Amino acid sequence: MDFAQKALKRVAVSGLIISIVAGAAGWKIAKESAEQETVNLALEVSQSIVSHFDIVNASIDNLAVRAQQATDNLVLDWFDIAELYDKDGVKISESITAAGELIETALPHHEKPSYQQGNIRTSKTIFS
Repeated sequence: MDFAQKALKRVAVSGLIISIVAGAAGWKIAKESAEQETVNLALEVSQSIVSHFDIVNASIDNLAVRAQQATDNLVLDWFDIAELYDKDGVKISESITAAGELIETALPHHEKPSYQQGNIRTSKTIFS
């Protein structure tokens, strides 16, 4: 094999390797960006519903009713599982669809949240 053929073969192999690595990197970046956009949309929708039902300012007497309306609304169009917790991490409302019931069985059991800020917990490990 002469020099030109060896060089062409090396260039082709190098180009293939670079294409595979660049494609994988691009896919990973696009996937992470799509996941982040999904979480951002979920936060935006959730905050909008919480604001719409004025849960933050709800009295103790009607907090449970408003929270249930909010979670019912969230599972109506957006989520399969919606849970609302008070500032102490106590669940005040939950709504779930039939598909959510199936998802819930695949999720690990979770205890009272320990975080101080709002949080969106996704089940991407199930669907990855």
